[in-house]
Amino acid sequence: TVPNNTSTAFTTGTAISIVVQAAGKILVNAASGVTLYMAGNSTAANRVVGGYGMATLMKVGTDTWFINGTGVS
Repeated sequence: TVPNNTSTAFTTGTAISIVVQAAGKILVNAASGVTLYMAGNSTAANRVVGGYGMATLMKVGTDTWFINGTGVS
């Protein structure tokens, strides 16, 4: 879960990489008050990083994050 700024105050510009080194998947969910955008469009939602996928999360505002990568849906 991507935490809101009140519970964990990551610095704006923080980047976190996720690597799924198996056939499973990782759910990337936004905590209450957090907006998680898919890079390249204006769709904000929870995401899934699929098997053998790789994603990067980047904090761009107080409670705003972007995610991109291979296998992200």
